[in-house]
Amino acid sequence: MPGLLLASLAAMLVLPVRAGASAAPADAARWIRRAEADRRRPAARRVALERAVAAAPTHVAAVAPFARLLSSEGAHVEASRLVAAIVPVDEADRRATRTLRVEVALAAGRVEDAAAALDETDATRADLPILRNVAESAAAAGAWAACARVLARAAAVDSDGTRRPTDWQPARDLAYVRLALGQPREAAALLESLRREDRPDPDLDRDLAGALLAAGEARRAADLYRALAAAQPSSTLWLDLALAERATGNVEAAIAAARRAVDAAPNDPVPHAALGELLGARGDQAGAATAFRRALALRPDWPRAVSGLRALGM
Repeated sequence: MPGLLLASLAAMLVLPVRAGASAAPADAARWIRRAEADRRRPAARRVALERAVAAAPTHVAAVAPFARLLSSEGAHVEASRLVAAIVPVDEADRRATRTLRVEVALAAGRVEDAAAALDETDATRADLPILRNVAESAAAAGAWAACARVLARAAAVDSDGTRRPTDWQPARDLAYVRLALGQPREAAALLESLRREDRPDPDLDRDLAGALLAAGEARRAADLYRALAAAQPSSTLWLDLALAERATGNVEAAIAAARRAVDAAPNDPVPHAALGELLGARGDQAGAATAFRRALALRPDWPRAVSGLRALGM
């Protein structure tokens, strides 16, 4: 998946569950302090954390440290059982409990459960890091529906018009996930909503053109690719334009774009092969054969060029 989204897919951001949560009851708080003091004595620390849970088994601040310890040890079922027993007393507790549920679920590899845990509270901009974390973990697991659900929540709280182009854009990642789910029209709509007249973004426009092409809007895609290629000529953009023009049925325009791609990268076999395929589609067997042979001269035995020649009966 492009961009976003999606380079550190397996990264795990651990957020402090106790931040903002109500304080643990006195007995539990005492055992938690003891555990902190015994950090270099694992056995003693474990006993202290167990006693904190025993003192307040339904309180998130009492349960969180031991649940995290169990998760780190791979005791995911036990950690989940402890978290399930928590009874939040206010909104801060609900948010802290949700974050803990997410941590425990991700540690166990249960991305669907992590995504479901996010539904327990309304999302705010402060939740963007954890939303991103769950979305990336879901993408890494191929759980695209869960990923889309989380990204949709992130996108809903992210649009304030103040973000820099380099900042994470949940709507952009959501567009890529929509493409993965076979929903190119929805992807194109999302990408179009991110375009800004005062902030040109060629990468965004290229992604949009690709989504439009996948959605069957070849003419709009071709127009975008043509504008991009005119502004920043490259073999890749000319090939994109050739593909879009062929989809519109304008083979001559596609051939012209492929020739521009060859001119831009004469030592790359890909534009030559693309030109050969287009010339073959037009019925120019001699021209197609020449293009395929030039591709093979640059990359001997390349299956794409070999297949092209065979299709011509050569």
